[in-house]
Amino acid sequence: MPAGRTRARVHGGDAALGHRHFAIEIRNSSTATCTLDGYPAVGFRDARGRAVAASVAPGRSFMDPDPGATPVTLAPDATALATIGWDAGAGSGDPTLARELVLRIDAGGRELSIPSGAFDVVQGTSVTVQAWHAAPATSG
Repeated sequence: MPAGRTRARVHGGDAALGHRHFAIEIRNSSTATCTLDGYPAVGFRDARGRAVAASVAPGRSFMDPDPGATPVTLAPDATALATIGWDAGAGSGDPTLARELVLRIDAGGRELSIPSGAFDVVQGTSVTVQAWHAAPATSG
């Protein structure tokens, strides 16, 4: 993704039988086409900015199939989605509770931090990440 030309957010949180699911959306805010390939590189940080030692691996989750890694070409202002899933973690009193998702968006290690109070990911949580896929076009 072009430096300084990327926006990301997490949305669509859902839960079922103790499982969690969120969508990561990334938008190409540049004037040039770009390509995403494979799986998003994600991590988590706690309220003090420390990395949460969660295990993150590609593949399907309880709630989401994995479309498999294929190149996704994004025109300017186009978006791509990937989902993350995990089993429910600890409550709000756990000091390792994640407060932000960290999305590494290029080989140079550039990161986007996405704050959220909705991640009950703690040290030792196993998180699955599904491959990037083009977001459906919206009208309006």
